[in-house]
Amino acid sequence: MSTSKKVLAEGSHKRSSSTAENSQPQPPVKRQAQEAEPKVEPQYVYVVSVDGFDRGGNNIPDIWGIYATVKDANNTVKDIVKDKYGGTSSYDRDIDEDGLESWSSDDTGYGESVWVHTEKKLVEPAGSVPDCEWEDLEDEEDEDEDEEEEEEDEEDAQESE
Repeated sequence: MSTSKKVLAEGSHKRSSSTAENSQPQPPVKRQAQEAEPKVEPQYVYVVSVDGFDRGGNNIPDIWGIYATVKDANNTVKDIVKDKYGGTSSYDRDIDEDGLESWSSDDTGYGESVWVHTEKKLVEPAGSVPDCEWEDLEDEEDEDEDEEEEEEDEEDAQESE
């Protein structure tokens, strides 16, 4: 029995798939996907301001708050008008293309005009401003002073010649 196994093993004509020339193509090498920057949707805030104008026409701006939604900003405009200028009979109200409400009056009493309004402001994404250190600013000031001193020394040297 042992000889028959040996003969069978030596006389075997089985080939592996790689030597039989019928090998299947290798699957494509999987590459790790490049990490794309996540697309950041623009974010906005709504800044409610009251711009008062005194008799001389000087603007007296006052920011009342910054809100995440148009609804909150509009409600703030309405609250300000109701609380501070409720008795005003001559006024204009407006709603812009973003749905932001504003209110203005040329005579709120005592000869003053006022404009209560909201501005839509884009929130800059993180990293949009390069890093800056205070030391850098101080170094630049020192360099500017050194350059000025050198220029003055050169001028003094030219004058004395």
